[in-house]
Amino acid sequence: MDDFGVGFSSLSRLQLLPISELKIDRSFVQFFQEDSQDAAIVEAVALLGRRLGIRVVAEGVEDLSCLALLEAFGCTHVQGYGLARPMSAEAILEVGSTQDSMRASSAAQGESLGSTP
Repeated sequence: MDDFGVGFSSLSRLQLLPISELKIDRSFVQFFQEDSQDAAIVEAVALLGRRLGIRVVAEGVEDLSCLALLEAFGCTHVQGYGLARPMSAEAILEVGSTQDSMRASSAAQGESLGSTP
């Protein structure tokens, strides 16, 4: 469910539709490190997603310094310009192969795979 928390995305939709992913709207994610209300919303939606057994995506991540907190809240995925700008399919394949080697290196050093974007 895209843009969860705004517009037509509501809790009742979670009961009616077979949802496999919640995408927390960027309006909550953008300033959650500075705004305690936004942080509470992001954390609550992430907890809801975990309890329902579905993937939780934080939209609008522009600063990678927030990744550890998003992971602590339970967001399983992130998207935004902080990770990459829109790109062609060929460029995505190149980034993916680079990420694989970064993840292998992190795993070999005993780091959490979640620490690598």
